[in-house]
Amino acid sequence: MVPVLNAFGTHCAVFGNHDFDFGLEVLSERVADTNFPWLMSNVIDNETGRPLGDGKINSCYRMGWKKE
Repeated sequence: MVPVLNAFGTHCAVFGNHDFDFGLEVLSERVADTNFPWLMSNVIDNETGRPLGDGKINSCYRMGWKKE
């Protein structure tokens, strides 16, 4: 699925419950293989104090805006 998401031009993704089905190690490997950020702001790893799956807390994009 990762190659498809990369080829599709995904700008950002959010974690869903099934992204954790195979454990955090597999999830972190898959996230590292993507070329876009993942958002996770409401589940924190107790050991690291960071969002699970190396998710970002926020991300900002400016797309297709035209100032007139």
